[in-house]
Amino acid sequence: MYSEDIKELVKLRLMSTPSNILISIGGFGEFTKDQLIDEVEKGSEIGNAAIRMEITFLRKMPSLSKIAAETR
Repeated sequence: MYSEDIKELVKLRLMSTPSNILISIGGFGEFTKDQLIDEVEKGSEIGNAAIRMEITFLRKMPSLSKIAAETR
């Protein structure tokens, strides 16, 4: 469903997440970064949900940066 470039981007961002953090993916539950990386690699429903979440975040980043700058 997603290109290998997108999967690689999401995996790299997940790798930068601290190991003690759990990430909640909607109704699927909580996952470690390693579990999510595996799911992204498999192209599972959970992995695709993680990719959608990351893409949404990246698309909103410019407006989030603007809001953060205005609150300083």
